Amino acid sequence: MSHRVLAQLLIVFLLFYTELSGQQSLFFPLTNDFADEGNTRSLQVIPNNDGETGVFGTFQIPPTTCAGEDLTEGYFFERDAGFEFLNEGFIDCEYTLQIAFKFDDLDNNAGWVRILSFTHTDDIGLYLNLSSPPDQATLEFWPNGTVGTPDFFNDTDVYQLTLVRQCDGMMDIYVNGEQFAEFDDGITQQYIPQPPNDYIVFFRDHPSVLANEASPGWTKNFTLADHPWTLAQVSDSWNSFCDDLLSANEISDNVHLALTPFPNPAADYVSFRVPDAKPARRGLANIYDLQGRLIRQYQLDRQSFFDISQLSSGTYILEILTDDSIYRGKFIKE
Repeated sequence: MSHRVLAQLLIVFLLFYTELSGQQSLFFPLTNDFADEGNTRSLQVIPNNDGETGVFGTFQIPPTTCAGEDLTEGYFFERDAGFEFLNEGFIDCEYTLQIAFKFDDLDNNAGWVRILSFTHTDDIGLYLNLSSPPDQATLEFWPNGTVGTPDFFNDTDVYQLTLVRQCDGMMDIYVNGEQFAEFDDGITQQYIPQPPNDYIVFFRDHPSVLANEASPGWTKNFTLADHPWTLAQVSDSWNSFCDDLLSANEISDNVHLALTPFPNPAADYVSFRVPDAKPARRGLANIYDLQGRLIRQYQLDRQSFFDISQLSSGTYILEILTDDSIYRGKFIKE
């Protein structure tokens, strides 16, 4: 029996167990939209100061994370952009939070990269302290200090971060399936959703705190449970990490493939090229703004250049839809 089948059986068992016990979990794949797998909740997108958010697309998993350098689907967020989970009482004093992420750079003027927090308006949160930029960083529970192995994080690998909080405030931090650190939140009670907003913020650091602090990056597979996981559950989740990252490749034929718009920047017209063979000249060409709004649509036919002379200056996404593939890439309109 393959590891993937075992992992799927484990997930089915855990879902069955939690349903019987009254415990609940939400899983957000972050491959095509912001809804959870049961389509009961949706994450809220937060733009940066320039109105940019992010885009769903493909990402190549580095061989230092998973052997093989396979492509997977996920969500790319811009610098200082992110998303938030509106808690609405889903978790209280105990929870499990797990997310896979990669930052595109660990070198900025602020010296910090935010992973998550429970408020927009102050610095309290889980950060990477750029202790050895641009290559390495250390996990930080700001303002309470660094935890775990110094200089552990880099801007190459994808990490699985798991937080398990008990009602007494004790938190176990796991990175890549291993216990990374402990943190006592029993007195401060800062690492639970706060009134009056009751949310969890990911990656976004509000410019009122410090502009340009957060890194751009990529994320996938966000899980939130209203109960603490056991060590066995954390280990099982890590054992299926690479299979779970790549699972979308087996489910969907419409993988979002890399596309290179040119010229870039462009003034009047934009075209495209792809790494391998060109897509069939049949289908649609769409242009979106960074909020995901459809701005222009063209029939492909034999057309390869698209008139953008009337677009406002800014960054856009060119999407090419063929019979069996989706190609996406960003371009700048001058």
